[in-house]
Amino acid sequence: MGIVDPDGTITFDFHEIGRSAIPADIVARYGADGVDWCFNENKDTTSHLSSVCAAADAPAGPAARP
Repeated sequence: MGIVDPDGTITFDFHEIGRSAIPADIVARYGADGVDWCFNENKDTTSHLSSVCAAADAPAGPAARP
């Protein structure tokens, strides 16, 4: 879940979602194979330190543009 504070700060809180939590209408829309692929292949299981992520060279947001 992403949260944007009034000052523009963005924070994220990640929660693992199991395959069984995916509603049937989503599985019908994208297909069981597509949903299964997302759970089995589209993941990064390496640990990331918050300080490293915070120090990433991210592009400037809209407020920083001329």
